[in-house]
Amino acid sequence: MKKIMLVLLTLIMTSALLADDIFSKHSLSTNLGGPGALATFEYQYQIRSREKSSFSLTAGMGNALLMFSFPLGFNYTYGDKNQVLVGAHFVPLAIYSDLFGSFLSSDQSDSWQIAYAFSPRFGYRRMISGLNGDSYFQIYFSPLFGLQGGFFPSGGIGWGVYL
Repeated sequence: MKKIMLVLLTLIMTSALLADDIFSKHSLSTNLGGPGALATFEYQYQIRSREKSSFSLTAGMGNALLMFSFPLGFNYTYGDKNQVLVGAHFVPLAIYSDLFGSFLSSDQSDSWQIAYAFSPRFGYRRMISGLNGDSYFQIYFSPLFGLQGGFFPSGGIGWGVYL
């Protein structure tokens, strides 16, 4: 019985190692723009991937001079090589109040404050298969809606790689 269990365990582990996924579950992207930022770095983890669609969790960090954003959310893509990109992100913002006051509450005490926003994402993603692995090009619109008021139109264009 112990030998059978050992053989089964070995087969399961080697089959998992030899399985060939179309894309990795992990990716990193660099974007010019993003939710409330001039430049954004984003990590994406695919939770569910099917033949033409995928659902991913994302976490990122962006910078716009004296405003830092930390978008956390999800993306849904649909398509083969040309994909529709739809997502939603909760975005904590560290804002210098003298420059970006429309997202902040009226009782400002410090120069730096934390604000929160919601950012939907609508865009296009093109999958690219190459010799060095799989990557993608994306372009999207992601406006910021402040939870305490305020609106900031933003979008992004970027390049990502699957790890």
